Amino acid sequence: MMTERQNCAIHAPFLMDMLLRHLPEEDEALMGCYAMPAFLYTDEQRTTIDCGSILGPESSVGIGRQPRFTHVPKHRHNFIEMVYVCSGQVVHRIEGRDIVLEAGDILLMNQYTSHECLPCGENDIAVNFMIRTSFFDDTYELAAKRNVLSDFIVSLLRDEVNCNQYLHYKTIHHLPVSHLLEIFLTSYYPHNDGVAPRRLHGDYAMQDRTLMFMVFLYLSRDLSDLSVDGPMTFDEITKITVMNYIRDNYQTATLTELSEIMNQSASALSRQIKTITGSTFKELLQAVRFQRAVKLLEETNLAISDIALAVGYENSSYFYRRFREINAISPKLYRELHQK
Repeated sequence: MMTERQNCAIHAPFLMDMLLRHLPEEDEALMGCYAMPAFLYTDEQRTTIDCGSILGPESSVGIGRQPRFTHVPKHRHNFIEMVYVCSGQVVHRIEGRDIVLEAGDILLMNQYTSHECLPCGENDIAVNFMIRTSFFDDTYELAAKRNVLSDFIVSLLRDEVNCNQYLHYKTIHHLPVSHLLEIFLTSYYPHNDGVAPRRLHGDYAMQDRTLMFMVFLYLSRDLSDLSVDGPMTFDEITKITVMNYIRDNYQTATLTELSEIMNQSASALSRQIKTITGSTFKELLQAVRFQRAVKLLEETNLAISDIALAVGYENSSYFYRRFREINAISPKLYRELHQK
């Protein structure tokens, strides 16, 4: 049976049987006469697939099978796409680079990413989750505890800069994510009786949003599942995450808190930061604090003791001493020189 294959992320036999059934367009592709229908696109040039042609007005998340046996030409979307490989192997080409997805892999693309899908075989099954950008406004803000990783993922997907952005996750052993996605698929496809999908009864829009929210929540808690073939390496994303955290929390930032956010031990993260940046966490934090202190000295008349407190130093004497070591003059003299 298909579900007994090693290269398969689906555990429910009936679900795998449903996913393996041929779609009409796949039969057409096998006969060499399939083409992507024009109504899917927003433009005559067929460069952008339209969310409205696939999702109902009340839906923020939808699912579609990626057609096998045919090449899907280069395109992008006006929605966020998440490709999940259920079995086999699927290849997406982005900027001339082949992203090879194995069973359990997730390819997460923002609405500006142009890509094409290469033909795949009988047992190569991928499903495409289509997500409106408004999903993040309506749902993701409900997170009880947001962190720098969740904010990074959301900012990448909502990026207003018109550029390719994608993340490649390898989640075959990430049980919460794989189980959530299997539940999601189970609610979309007919069950053992083969008569009617469960979705014919009841309102599933809230269920879909909740399940997808949970998927993103787990993905954003840890970057260790990211593949090295993404647009940024794990080290680059870690560096961005660390610097964003320090920038946004310089008054109270601690290595302990950051390590909890990034699901790493403080000692391991400390070594990683030193390797990636050449500086310790304390040195990076101090640099940001004193950059802010310099700005306050130049632009305000706050007392120097208040400035020390504002940038995270309760001990004014320590602030004075470190400022002089870094800038070779005292804070008072620095202000006098620059304000003149």
